[in-house]
Amino acid sequence: MRLSLALTGISLVALAVPVAAQNFNVDFGNLSDAPAASYGAAGQTGYWNAIGVPSGRIPLRDLDGVLTTVDIRGVGGTQILEFDNPGTSGDDDALVDDMLIGFSDPLDVCLWIDNLENGLYEVTSYALTPDDGGLLSRVRVDFAHEGPIYIGGDWPGAHENGVTYTRHYVEITNNEIAFHAGELGASVQAGLNGVQVRLLSPAATPGSDLGSLIPRIDAVRPNPASGLQTVLFSLPQVMAAVRLEIVDPAGRRVWSRELHDLDAGLTSVDWDGRDETGRRVPAAVYFFRMQSESGTVSRPLIRTR
Repeated sequence: MRLSLALTGISLVALAVPVAAQNFNVDFGNLSDAPAASYGAAGQTGYWNAIGVPSGRIPLRDLDGVLTTVDIRGVGGTQILEFDNPGTSGDDDALVDDMLIGFSDPLDVCLWIDNLENGLYEVTSYALTPDDGGLLSRVRVDFAHEGPIYIGGDWPGAHENGVTYTRHYVEITNNEIAFHAGELGASVQAGLNGVQVRLLSPAATPGSDLGSLIPRIDAVRPNPASGLQTVLFSLPQVMAAVRLEIVDPAGRRVWSRELHDLDAGLTSVDWDGRDETGRRVPAAVYFFRMQSESGTVSRPLIRTR
């Protein structure tokens, strides 16, 4: 059976984190002044790894403070910039009043987090230059769904998307996330206050029986989009039931439907960007999530105005 559904839209926030050991908070700056574990900034609470100028591979602790095999390394970040911004205090001060910086001469600030589980990740990068609100940092994540984003400005009193932080969503297959501040050869100052990495949806294990039975999301077209988006997904076998959901980056479900007695093969689902009341959802990153007895897969849906 080939199924084509027209979905009503929704507007909300992120996926449940399935593997806590794959989620990390990193504070670049003064090694003795990391935020408290109760501080989430614009993302997740948990242990903050204090990292200065990276030298070699540095093991990371997960949100519970447990040492893991995941590590971080970097090049191009040459010094720690510290400035006492009178507008910040407490944990905000600990995160954004210092910054790992470089000068893109020729390397930008390049960082890699290695030995991660493969899957879909949310990467929240903080890049507020503490002593100069007019200096923006160009932040990007290799192979992310979003391109480079410029971050910076005066401290707004609380974390604000586009001023103190930005988010990228990336699906990794090589156990590594690479992220950057600056631009190769541009000879400009850029840097990062910190980064939060969160696993949203783990990948199926290649070659495993389970992996071969999990449905696959093949594509979202177009993506980003302001109008109709088509999600193409493949079912490896007959499925008694498949649950479809649309959720926002915070994991709140905005739409759901359960399909029954589906044949193997390609299926398409259309979403018009409207919620269940018929209203257009705000521009944001949403997620199409498909659950079956074999597992869960997801793919970002980026809505523009």
